[in-house]
Amino acid sequence: MMEWSSKYNLHIHCVLHLNKGDNNVRGHIGTEMGNKAETVLVISKSNITPQISEVRALHIREKEFQPFAFSVNDEGLPILMDEYSPDDESNKTKRRMSFKDLTIEQHRTALALAFQEKPIRGYEKTVSALCKSYESIGFKRGRSVAVKLLHYLISELKLVSKIDKLFYYDMSPAEAILFDESEISEE
Repeated sequence: MMEWSSKYNLHIHCVLHLNKGDNNVRGHIGTEMGNKAETVLVISKSNITPQISEVRALHIREKEFQPFAFSVNDEGLPILMDEYSPDDESNKTKRRMSFKDLTIEQHRTALALAFQEKPIRGYEKTVSALCKSYESIGFKRGRSVAVKLLHYLISELKLVSKIDKLFYYDMSPAEAILFDESEISEE
């Protein structure tokens, strides 16, 4: 390709895809093309506004340029976003909330919903109950996060305990008093 560009006085423009986990181009050809390229640009969707694409230089041999952003209009043509700064965007980027960011009260609310004052038999049923109860407090995540959450609740917060195949929610003293009062009122 370098020979062709010199011999025929061409500009060769290639589209390469990046690995999902890092900014490395995919495969052997991608690596070699990245090594020989004069400029490598990365185009990515905005974290906050998905209709906006950000452009920045990953590698450039000539004059640097400031990152910029664009959107696509109804006719399919790109429109430069004048009052948009990708640098500001990256500072505003919100990290997705982790279960470790939830307050103890939020955990207790979700656990009270999941366990409903009784133990849950079995690992999968417990994980499923956690998915549903945490979704009801606005923390919707999949099974893999619920598995990590259960481990966190058992080992770090010590709000859930496991004996044999039964999982127990350890209520706070205030919750236990409310539970006792509800038992009395039902009798």
